[in-house]
Order: sequence, then C-alpha cells, then structure tokens
Amino acid sequence: MAATLAFTTDLTAEQAVAVLKTAPAASTTTAQAGNPFAAAMGALGNPDVGTDTSGGDGDDPQALVAQILKAGA
Repeated sequence: MAATLAFTTDLTAEQAVAVLKTAPAASTTTAQAGNPFAAAMGALGNPDVGTDTSGGDGDDPQALVAQILKAGA
C-alpha cells in the first residue's frame, strides 16, 4: 500500500502517512488464508536446534571419521 501511494499518486508524504494510519493492519492469519503453503508452514512451528553434544571434541580426526561413518550407516 505504501509503495502504491508513493509511486502512483500525487500525495505528499504527510498525506500518504495519514492514509496508511487509517488502513487496517494485515493479520498473519488473513495472509495465510490465501496461501496454503504459508498456512502449512506456520502450523509446523520451529524445530528445536542446538549444538551436538553427542561427544567428541572435533580435534581427533579418527573419531570424526568414525562419527561420520556411523551417521551414514
């Protein structure tokens, strides 16, 4: 809406801001209602990520190789 007011009208900046203040804010659910992908992704939530604490300090090349081979099996 701001881009439309800025580039397609002769309104001053103050007039455009006044128009934007009267416009209702878009809600996330309204935006997701027309986009099934956004709705599906919003329903998943965020994964719990963090550092790997499964052992090893990363300085031992043989331990790292063993860990990689174990993960691929």
